[in-house]
Amino acid sequence: MILVCVCIIVLFYMLYRRSSIWNSFFDKFGESVHQIGLYGTTRQNPYPDKLVTGILNIIYYNKDTTKIYNFKSVDKDIIRFLCPECDFGTNGYMVRVQNESYSQPLHFDAVDQKVHMKHGKKKWLLCKELPYFKTPIEEKSFVHFCERLKFGDLVKYFTKKGIKFRIVTTSPGDTLPIAAGEWHATQGLPGINCIQVNSHPKHATKIAQLDAKFKFIWPKQDYISIHNSALY
Repeated sequence: MILVCVCIIVLFYMLYRRSSIWNSFFDKFGESVHQIGLYGTTRQNPYPDKLVTGILNIIYYNKDTTKIYNFKSVDKDIIRFLCPECDFGTNGYMVRVQNESYSQPLHFDAVDQKVHMKHGKKKWLLCKELPYFKTPIEEKSFVHFCERLKFGDLVKYFTKKGIKFRIVTTSPGDTLPIAAGEWHATQGLPGINCIQVNSHPKHATKIAQLDAKFKFIWPKQDYISIHNSALY
């Protein structure tokens, strides 16, 4: 009986801890001013509609559900608060705070990374490789077509085309490794805010072939990522 009571208490504490991370984050950092990527719910590309500057509490607690926000930061104080186990000596980190059903279209990154979920849930489509394409232009056209599909439609399209993929749902406490060059798309759950910390080897260099492919498919995003990481 005592053991059952202890288990119940531990369970309630874990649930409280998970639900309180969002509130505790905004209690500590909500009054700070940052630049945040703003998307409409009918987004048709991987780029935000615009960049807004404001106080986190005001932006994230407004009632306009027609807008989706993606806050990105490499601030060490924020990252240490969310991920106290992080090792800045060997890894680089970025935190992402996303409201409601934030989604990310199909894409890949040119470095290995791990996603550490701190709050909320998120669905992932992960694909090791796309079908063979005769030319780079053919592949680019295919990717841009897939970008315009909603997550559920992308799953159906890949299934119809016989493309191998897997679906993963991450919850608080989960860590998801994503290899360089692995195609992935994400979808949050309606009404559920997300906080995640992405890590990558600090001195890792982009794989040249993948980096060249990324620049060819997304020249605008490559420029943005170099000049202002908050924009994408």
